[in-house]
Amino acid sequence: MAQHDFVINNQGFPAFRADLNDFLSAVKTTHSGSSLPSGAAAGTIWLDTTNASIPVLKYYDGTDNITLATINHSTNTVDFNDSAISTPLTVTGNSTAGAELRLPEDTDNGSNYVALKAADNIASNLTLTLPSADGTNGQALVTNGSGTLSFSTVSVSLTYSKGTFTGDGSATTITINSGRAVDNILVFVNGICLVPTDDYTISGTTLTFATAPVNGAEITVRYLPI
Repeated sequence: MAQHDFVINNQGFPAFRADLNDFLSAVKTTHSGSSLPSGAAAGTIWLDTTNASIPVLKYYDGTDNITLATINHSTNTVDFNDSAISTPLTVTGNSTAGAELRLPEDTDNGSNYVALKAADNIASNLTLTLPSADGTNGQALVTNGSGTLSFSTVSVSLTYSKGTFTGDGSATTITINSGRAVDNILVFVNGICLVPTDDYTISGTTLTFATAPVNGAEITVRYLPI
């Protein structure tokens, strides 16, 4: 890191070469230093290294030094400053994970952020187009399958199937659909809903009643979605 006064003096060869090498070193390191280079003019871009691990890229307009970006060597991130952006944005990523777009909180409150992260493996380019206006209370963000997002009211339709049986006063078991447990079926005997585990148990496709339903009892098993 180096700075130069941007002036190559009339001098003998060894001194000229040293002066030229100093200038090239300054150019190579983006005129790095803890203050504006002494020979800077309007349009000079330089790197403020007051904080060596988090240097700041600045533009000199002839009067003021305007911050362009803050570079964090520890996290390998760049925070760009823009008068059109009220909150700085940070894009992070590396060769082993999808990049993130980070929206940090007010620095007075801390250093937490909300991030939008790309998948680590993407089959093809994906563009998501946000709605042009907010939805109404309770609506959800949905896609049309082609990347266009919109707010919509999502309706939920709860469907179920059922099986019916008739009690004979002695049988305590019936055969039900496979893959069921006491918490995803409803069992009724003559219209009365039984209590899972207390009134019946399930093992495989066998439902066992604690007490055999009476002769002629109407038994209904409703299979809830799983």
